[in-house]
Amino acid sequence: MGDQQFYGRDRNTEWRRPLIVASIVVGSVLALGMVAVVVFAVVVAVGIFHPFASNAAEARIKPFDAALVEAGGTELCSNGDAGYGWDNAVPWSTAYYLVPESVAVSDDLRRTAADQGYTVTPMGPEDPEGPAPAESFGSGEGLRISIYRNADVPLYCSDVAHYGDPHHVEGNDAIVEVSVSLPSRLPD
Repeated sequence: MGDQQFYGRDRNTEWRRPLIVASIVVGSVLALGMVAVVVFAVVVAVGIFHPFASNAAEARIKPFDAALVEAGGTELCSNGDAGYGWDNAVPWSTAYYLVPESVAVSDDLRRTAADQGYTVTPMGPEDPEGPAPAESFGSGEGLRISIYRNADVPLYCSDVAHYGDPHHVEGNDAIVEVSVSLPSRLPD
């Protein structure tokens, strides 16, 4: 009878090992699956709520908007990103304005930049393939202002159907492009 008991225990051990290994494998796969589901849910949530996130760069453009409206300008369109997306961690905003009879607009914008704490210096064209601005200045703190006269200016705005479509300006009128970018939300 003792031999039979031993045989039973030995046989019992044989099927337990594969069961334990299978349980570990299945448990690991389920745990990894749950992690993947949680990561996917976070990515989807960020993607859904990203368009509703406030864009700090837009707030930095507001004083320039006010100066251009005071000079008789109207906003043509704008574009930007709050910097919370999986593809972009830099908050930025760009707005285009049509300013009629814009002779003194450069001085107004330089004064506004100084009031906002920017030290501006002349800058070259941002896009060597595009139209050359009559004047372009900005700062190393993420501000860039380009003033276009007598040109076909492509407008890169949030309207995807018309993204990059040129807008013609001539005479004393100007298209003013104001861009602000803030430091990346990702740590260095």
